[in-house]
Amino acid sequence: DIGNALLPEHHKEDVELILENIVCLEMLRRGYKVSIGKIGDREIDLVCDKNGKRVYIQVCYMLASDKTAEREFGAYVGVADNYPKYVLSMDEFDFSRDGIIHMNIRDFLLQDGQAPRKDGRIQSPRFRGHRKRSIALRDMKASLLALLFFQKQPLTRRNLD
Repeated sequence: DIGNALLPEHHKEDVELILENIVCLEMLRRGYKVSIGKIGDREIDLVCDKNGKRVYIQVCYMLASDKTAEREFGAYVGVADNYPKYVLSMDEFDFSRDGIIHMNIRDFLLQDGQAPRKDGRIQSPRFRGHRKRSIALRDMKASLLALLFFQKQPLTRRNLD
């Protein structure tokens, strides 16, 4: 992957942290209570709760290797409930498997809290009107600015065993 080749290793980790924080801020903006999940030695990046519903989210830069894909999808091993589980990355291709939904981070951020369809997916923002996309992009930019200018309190860890 050209993007991975051009980005030094230590910057990949920085990008992943920034992406995770952007998704976290977006989920907080949507009214979710966000924490970090832990099952044994595995960690789930974001456990989001709202009105008795839960969403699990793993965030990574790219699923460029089998090792990365196994780490991100493998985080859900041992999660015994049927709440939606997402792996978000910058990849344009759908790597969904075993009931875990893979989405491009941009598409996830632009869905703006829509209810998922029966298959758990959100209608692609490409099919929405221009005005709705502009509002979602504005909100995404606001989340990024908040990330850059305001320091958030650390997330609490939640044992999911």
